[in-house]
Amino acid sequence: MEEVVDDLLARHALVHGPSRCRAVKRCGPASKLSATPGYPWAAGGQGDVTASGWRRRLAQGVRSEVGRRLVDANLLTYDDLLVRLADALQNPRRGAAACARLRRRYAVVLVDEFQDTDPVQWQVVKEAFGASPPVDDGSPRTGGTRLVLVGDPKQAVYAFRGADVHSYLDAVRAAGPRRHFTWS
Repeated sequence: MEEVVDDLLARHALVHGPSRCRAVKRCGPASKLSATPGYPWAAGGQGDVTASGWRRRLAQGVRSEVGRRLVDANLLTYDDLLVRLADALQNPRRGAAACARLRRRYAVVLVDEFQDTDPVQWQVVKEAFGASPPVDDGSPRTGGTRLVLVGDPKQAVYAFRGADVHSYLDAVRAAGPRRHFTWS
């Protein structure tokens, strides 16, 4: 990511001069810039021309360029793997079979520190194990998987990396009052 920021800033400096590039370098790490939602990278004068608008366009350019370079290098990030798994489990043709195979393989799934789960992780767990109907396909084990989620919403500390306490609250609602336990 740092390399992409440097490349984009150098490219911009060659065309438009280095003045804005120095200001952006003082704004913080590339990860902070690229996490900011915004507009497509555009050479001066288009869209919001304020410093924050310029940083937003840079961040969008960084996200786009990092994605392009990952594809070119045939690499996947952890988030790419999660999104692909979520898509595979929801695939209309093969998703049900994949979920059934996972349920047959694992009798119990325990997710500790569940309050730090992000929405895609919760989607994967819920899709694969949340509905867990009995499977009767001739395999040795025909029962569903027991899903145990352990978490404390007061200890949710990973929002900065995408964890969402609403995933925890959704899981509590999905479990229902007779399957939700609280210890003091």
